[in-house]
Amino acid sequence: MTIVLKRAGRSVRVFRLIKHIPDHFPTGATKPIPGAFRLTQDDIDDGIQRGIPPLFSVWNHAKTNVSEALRIRRARDGYSPFQWSVGAIEDIRVQGVDSLTVYEDPLPRRDGSGARGHCGIAGLVPDHRQAKGREKEAYRALQVALCDSCAPLTDKPSRPLRPTVQIIAIAAVAIIVAGTAIRLASCQLQAITP
Repeated sequence: MTIVLKRAGRSVRVFRLIKHIPDHFPTGATKPIPGAFRLTQDDIDDGIQRGIPPLFSVWNHAKTNVSEALRIRRARDGYSPFQWSVGAIEDIRVQGVDSLTVYEDPLPRRDGSGARGHCGIAGLVPDHRQAKGREKEAYRALQVALCDSCAPLTDKPSRPLRPTVQIIAIAAVAIIVAGTAIRLASCQLQAITP
């Protein structure tokens, strides 16, 4: 079975969850360091198994919020989201290597809400193999460029809340307002009654 990847639009905003560990996001740092943008052996193996370039996971912020990405990845505290536009990623140029490409790579529905926003950056390793020598330096330059071009993400959903969430939020506010009104009326009644 051949998998055909669809390119993400240039205006799409994507984010990556960066783990707070010394090789990715040292204590006191304001941005991740190049080690945060290395493909894992699992990423490389997944690409080989699926017959696609190895993909570095990112999330389309219009389809997945940070909470959903954390849940899908079974991640806990200790992560910070950083963002780019797809256009900014694909405009990165480093001599000696192909440019990066961002593809949509939705996860299975069983992963729940937000799964369809999974994407991947292709081009961080050549042809399913590890880079060596000058080539390795060029790929490190791509990692540095990703660090330099990312920005912190505050998770204000760029997509509207689902109607059920909106209804629950409105109901909660109504209950709080009603409870306050009842307490206020009770206090006024006690003040009037001798």
